[in-house]
Amino acid sequence: MIKRYALIIFAIVLVSILGFLSTYDPQDSTNLFNSNSEINSESIDKISFSGFSTEAVLHKKGESWTINSYPVYEPMLKSLWDSVELFNSANLNSINPTNHPQMGVTEQNGTVVKFFSKDTLVEELIVGDTKYAPIGENIYAPYSDRVKRCYFRRPNDDNVFSIYCPTSDRFTSDVGSWIDPTICTVPSDQISSITIMHPDNTFSLIEVGQSQYQVTDGSQTFEANLALAINYQFIFQNFLAEGFISESEISGVITKDPNVVIRIDTKSGSGILPIILLFYEYVDGIYYVRNSVHDYAFAISSQTASQILLQIEDFKNKPE
Repeated sequence: MIKRYALIIFAIVLVSILGFLSTYDPQDSTNLFNSNSEINSESIDKISFSGFSTEAVLHKKGESWTINSYPVYEPMLKSLWDSVELFNSANLNSINPTNHPQMGVTEQNGTVVKFFSKDTLVEELIVGDTKYAPIGENIYAPYSDRVKRCYFRRPNDDNVFSIYCPTSDRFTSDVGSWIDPTICTVPSDQISSITIMHPDNTFSLIEVGQSQYQVTDGSQTFEANLALAINYQFIFQNFLAEGFISESEISGVITKDPNVVIRIDTKSGSGILPIILLFYEYVDGIYYVRNSVHDYAFAISSQTASQILLQIEDFKNKPE
């Protein structure tokens, strides 16, 4: 009986060794990826990500990065370069092309990432870093929350390497993931007044004392509802987009007159310049919003627009 168990254990070990050898050959490959040293934030000025019928292209202009006229979200960009720096220490995981679909590094179920410097292609990789990477009816999940690895290879090389990836979007081709959604940020306790300019009327919400607000149209002044006034100011503390528009749409929007204009004035000594937000109605209560210092616009939902584009009557403190 003991001899039988020993034979079973030996067979299991042998199969494991053969499986390992089928994906790794030290005579043909090195353990580490031979990265191009020119892939860094200083020399690269364009990066494209294409896969799953989408494409995202980042351009460097001066010291800033843009995508479709929008600024690139800085935390996403930092995460990308953090991952790129790991290329030089990337581990070899497989030399067997039959493993490519499972690792998400085929042209059908991977993301093709290209690094350019002055229009010259410096490096091209196929990256598998998604949780859903089908090929036809076959479903593959290259990225695992437990393993946290991004697999990659060069297009003409069967060798697949991997690096540590805390999240599955380091090399995403989704445009929206790269765009900085910030419309404006102003601490609510630094706002002195907010003026809302509708086509037929203009009024201001003004802080007149601690926890005291008034609304005025210039001829009449009313006490403002405290809870509404505080919540309204809070909207602009971190006002984020809910959608993005194409470059052609942006150029069409910013040449039009806005439907509503909101001016946010800050307290003396805050060091924050006044903010002017321009609202353009698109359709069915959906609005495009542009910060006047920017040459691009965002989209917000009809629900958000209804909470922002209020009238003076909405602010009045009504007796219970």
